Amino acid sequence: MDLQWPALRNILMKGLCCPQNPHRSSARRMLVLLIAALCKCHPVSAVKLLPRILTYISLRLRDKETKVTDACVTLVSALVLHVAPESATKSNAENLQNRSRNDGSGTSGAATETNTLSSFFDQITAPLLKETNAVGESATKCLCAVLSPVDFDGTSTPATKHLLAHAARIQPFYSKWVATLTTRMSGSDIYSTFSPSFLLLHAACSIARSTSGAASGRDSPSAAGSGLHESFLPHIPMIIEAIEDALRYGPREDWVLRKRAIELLTIIMEAFCEDSKAKEFFQSNLERLRQMALTGRQDPVSTVRECAIQTAHAFEAIEKCVKTAGVSTESKDPFAELEAHGDESIPENREPIEVTKKSPDRQQRRKSTSLKKQTKSEKSAPVSPFKQFLKRKPRYGTGLDIPAISPPRPVRTDTQTDEPEAHDENFGEQHGDESFNPSDGDHAEPLPDEQENAIHDHVQDQSLLATSNNRDSAPLTPSEAALEAVTLGDLDLAVRLCIVDDNLTTLRQILGRIRTPTPALLSSSTRNALFVSFLELIDDASDCWLVFPWLEALALDKSCYNGLDPRVLHELGEALLSLSCDPSKQGLAAGRALTQLGL
Repeated sequence: MDLQWPALRNILMKGLCCPQNPHRSSARRMLVLLIAALCKCHPVSAVKLLPRILTYISLRLRDKETKVTDACVTLVSALVLHVAPESATKSNAENLQNRSRNDGSGTSGAATETNTLSSFFDQITAPLLKETNAVGESATKCLCAVLSPVDFDGTSTPATKHLLAHAARIQPFYSKWVATLTTRMSGSDIYSTFSPSFLLLHAACSIARSTSGAASGRDSPSAAGSGLHESFLPHIPMIIEAIEDALRYGPREDWVLRKRAIELLTIIMEAFCEDSKAKEFFQSNLERLRQMALTGRQDPVSTVRECAIQTAHAFEAIEKCVKTAGVSTESKDPFAELEAHGDESIPENREPIEVTKKSPDRQQRRKSTSLKKQTKSEKSAPVSPFKQFLKRKPRYGTGLDIPAISPPRPVRTDTQTDEPEAHDENFGEQHGDESFNPSDGDHAEPLPDEQENAIHDHVQDQSLLATSNNRDSAPLTPSEAALEAVTLGDLDLAVRLCIVDDNLTTLRQILGRIRTPTPALLSSSTRNALFVSFLELIDDASDCWLVFPWLEALALDKSCYNGLDPRVLHELGEALLSLSCDPSKQGLAAGRALTQLGL
């Protein structure tokens, strides 16, 4: 294989210098993986091609295919794992030659190797840092591969010996990098920019945990694993503070930021749970960690809530460590905080129970019969705050108050009670003069207040009746006709009236009233016009949720999908593609709609 390297290098140079990109994404991906394989098998010769390889990585990071950019992560990992030691060896050899020429004067070998490795990592990260502004996510993942490299398959962890050797080489660069990221977050209040920093710190904590676990039981490389662990440890308080600020003050629509913050919190608690210095910090900030885990479990996005499940398990492990250390873990109940904002508070069972002194024989009998008394007593066992929170009365009424046409008329009648007749007779004897008895029996004259109320109610009812008659005889507007058509079940007529009138407000009301979207009920022209109007509704964050059920129904109905105008499908695909790039719920729904429609 070494004899064939010059020929392979010529082919590789032609591929790197070729100005035209292959049209197929699979060919571009295989070119990147070929360079990664050559770096792994021929690291000595790859050192000479390092500038060209980095330029080629910058070119492929702008690719639109995710598989190609993921292959760049594999290539960066191959450079870090296999080319970096050969670069240090070459620099040491050159340093020895210079020292022999200068009669032993010059820097030491260890210092030269450290400087060489630092310059090597700076050389790799410099173009990637420039690409983060233009490319963003793909370049950030490549920077993560510099800290925590992956194997050739792109997912698994490298072998233990390669991982420990990489930890020893990257330790000076690692300390400077983590300190820079932490300082940048602590001095900023623009929380939307914390997302790439959280991803990089997650990779840094991952390599520290992997090397410290792999170094246990080893003598020689254990210093490398513990070195990364100790370098990350002093920055934990500032990182936890940044996570708390991002969860509390970050943009609500940026769920990726909250997801990465929760993942970083989880891996920090898992990696430093057994560390004595970190345990002191966890003990003093146990309530803050509990609140952050609870915030993740109550997030409106399901992806963040699923990540917070592992956070809850890590917090339970920290609580156990704190209990074994003899630290009190009493804290406020989270349900008590929710109840504090309501109209009913949770009673605390702190009232002392008064017990009278009894004889020893009676006390012994009381112990034997305590179970029977406990079942009969209503206050024998305290109810948990969670059960009281579930049983609390609703704060608002469930029904709707429907106003009457006219106010109720006050009518004075004899009230009947459910008590026996003897009691009614006694009541009449005692209060005979105070009871109401009409003078002429059933033909008693009404009170003056009743007459005025009756006249007012009659006039009001007549005016309402006249108004309703006028409404029935008046011509309907297109909006009213469209709403009436939806009520009668004629969906095609309702949509056509909205489109002819060019009224998006009425169209929103019609779409909101339809529970099950059925494109088959519309004619071909009405269906095309409706989906063209969806292009205006997709741009609004609140109106796009009216469109997604119709797109899902269109994907299920193949006949309607094939009958739709291809130009309309193309414009819908462009609008959904631009919306799917947003880190929000609308972006997720738009990406799901693109997948279902096959656009």
